[in-house]
This record gives sequence, C-alpha cells and structure tokens, in this order.
Amino acid sequence: MKRIIIFVFLSILLIGCTSTEKLKVSKEHQKVEAFDLSKIKLLDSPFKHAMEEDIQWLLNIKPDRLLYRFRKYAGLEPKDSVYKGWESSELSGHSLGHYLSAISMAYTAIDNEERKQEFEKRVNYIVSELAKCQQSRSSNYVGAIPGGEEMFNEVSKGNIETEEASTFGLNGIWAPWYTMHKLFAGLIDAYKFVDNQQAKSVMVKLGDWAYDICDDLNEQEMEKMLRCEYGGMNESLAEVYAITGNEKYLELSKRFHDKPVMENLAKKRDSLPGFHANTQVPKVVGTARRYELTGNEEDLTISKFFWDRVVNHHSYAMGGHSNGEYFSKPDSLGLSYHTTETCNTYNMLKLTKHLFQIEPRVEYADYYERALYNHILASQDSSTGMVSYYVPLDEGAKRAYSTPFNSWWCCTGTGMENHVKYGESIYFKDGKDSLYINLFIPSKLNWEEKGLKVKLKSEIPNDNKVNLSFGNNSAVKATINIRYPAWAGEDATVRVNEERKEIEKKPGSYISLTGDWDSEDEVEIVYTMQPSLERLPGNLQKAAVKYGPAILAGKVANAGNVLVSSNGYLGELFEPDEDLEIPSLNVGDKPVEKWLEKTSNKPLIFKAKAEGETDSIKFKPFYKFHDDRYIMYPEVD
Repeated sequence: MKRIIIFVFLSILLIGCTSTEKLKVSKEHQKVEAFDLSKIKLLDSPFKHAMEEDIQWLLNIKPDRLLYRFRKYAGLEPKDSVYKGWESSELSGHSLGHYLSAISMAYTAIDNEERKQEFEKRVNYIVSELAKCQQSRSSNYVGAIPGGEEMFNEVSKGNIETEEASTFGLNGIWAPWYTMHKLFAGLIDAYKFVDNQQAKSVMVKLGDWAYDICDDLNEQEMEKMLRCEYGGMNESLAEVYAITGNEKYLELSKRFHDKPVMENLAKKRDSLPGFHANTQVPKVVGTARRYELTGNEEDLTISKFFWDRVVNHHSYAMGGHSNGEYFSKPDSLGLSYHTTETCNTYNMLKLTKHLFQIEPRVEYADYYERALYNHILASQDSSTGMVSYYVPLDEGAKRAYSTPFNSWWCCTGTGMENHVKYGESIYFKDGKDSLYINLFIPSKLNWEEKGLKVKLKSEIPNDNKVNLSFGNNSAVKATINIRYPAWAGEDATVRVNEERKEIEKKPGSYISLTGDWDSEDEVEIVYTMQPSLERLPGNLQKAAVKYGPAILAGKVANAGNVLVSSNGYLGELFEPDEDLEIPSLNVGDKPVEKWLEKTSNKPLIFKAKAEGETDSIKFKPFYKFHDDRYIMYPEVD
C-alpha cells in the first residue's frame, strides 16, 4: 500500500451517489447508499446462525397455504389448506407479503446455489399466482382480505366508517391498508432483489387500483380513512414512483399523510404519548423515503424529529420502544410483559437506514447497532428460529416465541425478514471512493465497481478487536471510514500492516483511512470497553448494564413457569409465579466496575455482587437469553 492518511471526523458532507438500475428516479438526496445484499456474505457469528435458522424456517413454509385466500376470493380453486392464526383473520395476506420479501432477500443474501434456486422458484411461483388472481378480477385489485375488494369499493364512494375507540377498523375490517402495504412491499422486493418483471407488472397495476380507490375522495374523506392504521402505504407508493417515474404514485403517496400526527411532527411537537407505536413508525419511514426521492424539507423534518424523540426519549436501553404497543410519556418508561413489540424496531431500523443514507451520522449507526444486537437478535430463539412478538422487560420475564405455522402475528412477518438481511447496513458507499463500515458483523464485501474486496473479522462484544483484510490482488485507492462507536473508550488503537497509526481520539465519529489497498494489507482496530449503567427513564433506581454494544441481563432463578393465554392471537406468554425471587443489587453510588466482574470472554459472562451479600448474580448479553428468566433493569440504589 503506497500511502495512508488518517483523520477522524464527526460530520461528513459528501456529494453524489450511485443509483440502482431498477429505479427511474435517481436518489439524488442520498449522500451514501447501502450495498446490495448480494455483495455481502456473512461469516460465522450469531448473526449468520440466526440467518441460517430463519432460512430453514422459510423453506418449511408452504406458499400455497399462504395463497389460499388470494385464490379463493379471486374465484380460483385453492391448492392447499389455509394456515391458522392471523392468516385466518381479516389480516390474511399480510404474511404472504412478508414471506415474499423474506425469500427475495434470502435469494440474494446466500451463496448456496441449490437454496438460491429454490427461493427463486418460490418467488416466481408466488408472483405468477398473484398475477392469475389479479387477472381473475374485474379490477387490478389482488388480495386475501375477506370482503376486501367490496369494502374498498365502498370506501372509494366516500362511504367510510372508522372506529372512534381504536385505529384498527375501516368499514368493519381490521387495518386493510396495512395488509395491502405488506403485499406491495413483497412485490417490490421480488422485483428489486430477484428481478422478477411480472412482480413489477402486478405491483404497478395494484398501484393503479389504489390510485383509483382514492381518486374521488376529498380531503376530509381521505383524512377520515387514514384514522385507520395504513402501514407504510406512503413508502410503497413512493417506491412505485421511483421504479416507474410516474408522478401519480408520488401524488398518492403524499395523500397518505394523516394530519393529526404528521403536522405535529413537522412542527417538532412530541404528541406521541397514547398513540399506537407501530402505526406511526412506518408512516415516517415513508416520509424519509420520499425525501430521498424529492428533497422535500418537511418530510425530512418529520423523519429526523420523530427519530430523535423515539430513540432518545421513548426507547429502552436495548433499543426497543412501546409498552402494550403504545407510546408512553417521554422519558417515563414502565416495565411489563408487553414491552418492545419487535415490529416497531424492525421499522425503526428501516427509518435509521434511510436517515443514515441522507446524512451519514455516527449516532444513527450507533442506534442501529444497539437495536440490532439487543432487540432483533434477541427476538429469535437461537435453537428453533422462532420469533417473539414482545421482548418483555419486566422483572423475571421470559420470552415466548411463535410456532412455525400457526402464529402469523405481525412480528412473525417482520421476523421472517429480520434475520435474512443482517448484511444490509454493515457497509455503505458514496458516489466516489469512500467506504463506511458501520457494524462489526463478520462478513465479506465485494465492491465490484471499485474492484475492492474487504473481509471483516470481529468477535465484539466477546473481545475488542476489528480486523480488516483485502481480497483484491491489485491496489485499489479508497477511503475506509470505520465507526468509532460512542461506547468505546478514548484510547482506541489502529495498526496498518502492524504499524501503529496516530489518530484523534473521538468516540462517536469515524476513523478514516485513505490508501491503495490490496491483498497484502491488514488493518487492526482495538477498542476499549468498560461496563456502564443506563438508568431507566422514570425510575432512576433501576439501571441496565451496558458493555460495548451489548446490554447485559442477570439470570433469575426459575421458580416456576406459568403459561398464560393472551387474546387468542398472541399465543402464549410466560408470567412469573408468586415464589419468583427478583435479585436486587443495592450497590448505592459505587461505580459499576467495583461490583461487576468479568469472569469469561467466550462466552461473555460477568458476575455482580452487592456489598454484604454472599450470592452473586450472573450477567450475560441480553440477546443470549432464550429459555431463562432475566432481569435487565435491576435496582442498583
């Protein structure tokens, strides 16, 4: 390597970016963009294991069972029985949309040729079946909602009924636009990731249908309709605009904009308390996506303000938010068995990715890492691949997981996607020579247009090192920006080819290395990690223990498991019995390093002992709890 220039910066102003060939509208308001999943391959780590468990589950699902109601309501004979749970409810069809997205991403994310062919076969089959269902109807509608087409036809005439007491009913049907959004998203992903041209055709016709449904609605009627949860319809319609260049889809995207929420966010008012959390996040994902395409400043204001309020005032230490699915008062969070719905964080990570592409700030990457490790990874049972609706944070909580074929919750759908796309936000690029490394997930990157191949090895949080090597034989000039996390100490070291380089010590920035890189070069970054506390907003006597990107939790003795049914849709939840002993540390104002001792790196284990106590509490990363009860916010005062 001929030369290396090193500096650290807190803000980056870049110009230019590349655009995806499948888009007719350029993303000129992005300063950086993520790499396609096909350019990144995961190496051995908990993330790769989670992906493999998810892939096996996806392969066990039968597409014809998810297509049952699509065919039935289109007047075609179903080919198999319908799945139970939510797929037998008014939300039927939402799971097929998520499944289509998941298998499209799996197709592009994996190397195994046999499995790639199977996923491609399934994508093509599902899309062809949806096309048949669309052709069998008198309009461009396609869906699995019972009475869905008839209901939407009534809505198009201005006959709109919504529920005053909730945000889930439209003309007697549970969140129909939410379900349609999932179908749009699946078709978009089948086109983007698998290059299925028929998916584009079905998607565009479905966009025409949506436009026709809303075309005659006046502003008051539209606003009344939007009282009901509509998912990310504004995002999907913006994507259809990006793909086709047809302004009518952008126009409709702008109409899916309910004023009671959006106007307050545009004025930087936090009116979120009491609102259903996951109804709001997808709307803001849509405004961020629109800004990337149009540069509308109000869309950006909404997106950035919402992100700041949710992340810094409504979220728990592990990155999730909501209690009983709703926003609490800012900076006042309660603990229960119904905290941190997983769908919410799935959508917050989508929003964070868009915002990072718009403005590559380290705090976006820091949050993304925190939520990915401590909520998304934690939401999957590592032995079965099943996923959680809630990740409960109450004292002595234990996670409950979906079943392979009968749950079909909203978080089952997002769960199918979560664990096949871990590669999507590790690396970003600008339109020139800069590479951003945001996550320390072991992986390989092939930056084809530059001819640069990067291999990233790390076992964070088990150790504190990040190693980079290069697979290209000829030198490639590039600036590599490695995140200097906010959780790291101010004494990070950088070595290039074993030679130590001086850097400015600024956690919460980027370490930037410019050089001509080839297969003879190696980079090693060593961070320091010390345990610290993050107090529970609203109850400062309780605190979560942080170590690097990981939130630690203490093991609670299993005095007994009480299995309780919820409302028939969420399946089963674990609750503690009366004999469960909840540990308390009571360490006063002692610094955490005085009472928390690391006993093992692999696996990462700590023990904590209060003064005067003989028994210690074993702590380990929160994402490693699957069968045990835990406490994430012990009392420390």
